[in-house]
Amino acid sequence: MKLKSEGICGYCKKNFAGNAISKHLAACAERMQANSKSNGNEKILLIKACAGPFWVYFEANASDTLEKVDDFLRDLWLECCGHLSMFKINGVVYAYDPQPEYGG
Repeated sequence: MKLKSEGICGYCKKNFAGNAISKHLAACAERMQANSKSNGNEKILLIKACAGPFWVYFEANASDTLEKVDDFLRDLWLECCGHLSMFKINGVVYAYDPQPEYGG
């Protein structure tokens, strides 16, 4: 049985297939309007986090640290067993205590 991957845009509340939501977020009028009103000139990053078949898109200020992003993700859905986080950005792995069995 193949799982259906889909999610809801937090801005316009419309439902999208997992393989279409990033394209939608790049063009979502409600998202663009909200971001134009906040943070002045600070760049906002659209980030995708995934673990197995699960994913979430969220935004962070370009000045946010990976520690802040990690705290957000742990509060949202990742923290269950004390696993350490690992980030892969443009092919570079960032990890506090890399674990080879998880690609670190």
